[in-house]
Amino acid sequence: MAMAENGNNFTTAAVDENYITVKPPTPQDGRSKLRRYVVSNLLILLLITSMILGVVMGVLLRLRDKAYTKDEVTYLKFPGDLLLGMLKMTIIPLIMSSLVTGMCSMDARVSEKMGLRAVVYYMTTTLLAVILGIILVVTIKPGTKDQSKETSNRDEVSALATFLNLVRNLFPDNMVEMCFRKKVPKMMKNLATNETYSKVVTGEGTNMLGVVSVSIMIAACINHIGEKAEALLKLFEAINEVSIILVTAFIWYSPIGVLFLVMSEVIKQEDPRTAFSKLAFYCLTVLLGLGLHGFITLPLTYYAIIRKNPFKFIKGMLPAMLTALATASSLATLPVTMRNLEINNKVDPRVIAFVAPVGANINMDGTALYEAVAVIFIGQTVGKEMDFVKVLTISVTATAAAIGAAGVPQAGLVTMVIVLTAVGFPVDGIGLILSVDWFLDRFQTSINILGDAFGAAVVHALSLKDLERMDLEDQLRAQKTALEALQNTYLDHRNSSTHTGTTTEYGGQDTTVSNYCPPPLQPGSGLTVEQAESDEGQPKRFPSTAVDFHGDRSKGTPQGEENAAGGAAEQPTHTDKE
Repeated sequence: MAMAENGNNFTTAAVDENYITVKPPTPQDGRSKLRRYVVSNLLILLLITSMILGVVMGVLLRLRDKAYTKDEVTYLKFPGDLLLGMLKMTIIPLIMSSLVTGMCSMDARVSEKMGLRAVVYYMTTTLLAVILGIILVVTIKPGTKDQSKETSNRDEVSALATFLNLVRNLFPDNMVEMCFRKKVPKMMKNLATNETYSKVVTGEGTNMLGVVSVSIMIAACINHIGEKAEALLKLFEAINEVSIILVTAFIWYSPIGVLFLVMSEVIKQEDPRTAFSKLAFYCLTVLLGLGLHGFITLPLTYYAIIRKNPFKFIKGMLPAMLTALATASSLATLPVTMRNLEINNKVDPRVIAFVAPVGANINMDGTALYEAVAVIFIGQTVGKEMDFVKVLTISVTATAAAIGAAGVPQAGLVTMVIVLTAVGFPVDGIGLILSVDWFLDRFQTSINILGDAFGAAVVHALSLKDLERMDLEDQLRAQKTALEALQNTYLDHRNSSTHTGTTTEYGGQDTTVSNYCPPPLQPGSGLTVEQAESDEGQPKRFPSTAVDFHGDRSKGTPQGEENAAGGAAEQPTHTDKE
């Protein structure tokens, strides 16, 4: 009999010459596997449970006849606001430190290649999302159904003003102010002339484009300065480690925050059933497009490049996707995204630090698809004809507008103005979708997060050779530094050696032998160590009597040798045989 290990349990196996029989697994084996699965996926299970409980509790609380006041909804949402505050607290230090350390850990050529790969991938997947959304909305035609005509009082800002504002935010005039304020265009009206014009004002909110651009510029300057900026680089590395520790601690509070966030969103809606019944086909089109892009287009792209199971990768990103579903913010979910990429999907931290923050700001697959569907839906409701030029315009402008969308809740509504203006559709049509935007925004944010994660994995796979070369160069550089330190230590030891003699008894006589250390080699002498210790390359032979190496070093002749030459007849010598 032999014992075969199965997990944490042992089952007996009867060993024979021709066969081995093993007992079937016991119920304890199944319980052990279930326990390990629950422990390894505890956060995912808690998030799913909290979302379900949030919906159920929200529906039950709506059964009250009296409507909830804004103060009551604010009180119910308080634990969720704490979660948002925790996550947003780490956004700026995490983005800046990860970008700086990520770029400084790579040489300029590798970072340029990696950045180019990330931008090409993000632009490609965003364009694919837009095309998919256009195909679906043109096929299903949700705007031709009976819709209620609602309007929006939003100010119509020109597409050019919105685009120029994006460029303006890339170069903030105050690096401290960019953390909580940003420049926004606003329509103004001159009462005297009745003329409307756009004016740049300071608005509340983090200027994330400015944070990213400033971080990249700081990293480039640190690489250019070199060793003098080593202290600044170490500061960013420490900030990055502290931010990761804070995120790891905060993420375990997320199930509680998600529960109250979802519950408060359900409670504060005036009449969700009426809104969804009016916009059912529109919601179906958006959700279908997001599902096809997130679970077919992106996985196929991932598999075509990496040749690995994409759904295993998606499983590793579930905590981040669920957090995005609850917070509706790519930036608030960024710390969780980076943690899932490194721990669950084993993406290189250098790639994560460089690609993930950039992706959270410029890669908006879900937002681009959502904007394309929403714009054509608004055009269908007002009877606008869709020709090839308008479809092409929507494709290009939706892709560009998605890149400029901030990673905050309902930011797509702001950039949607660019697309509507580009094709000549009424901006007031945004009011048609306001009642369900809060719901769809959460799903598009989850797809945004998934697209960022797939992008980091693809860039990692395409940059493996560059990363391996960097690792090899780092090893060679470390070995060279160690050898230089060893050589310096050896030379310091030789230069500090003294010529103090020691007396030993040899042949019945006292013989003083010096601890002679030859002088260091001079550059360009062409002599080896052995030649430097000899006269014209021949080994020296010293007499056996008192030998004192305190002669003139400049001549290379010890004093004891001169004494031996002067009294050669009186002093016995020793041959090599002796």
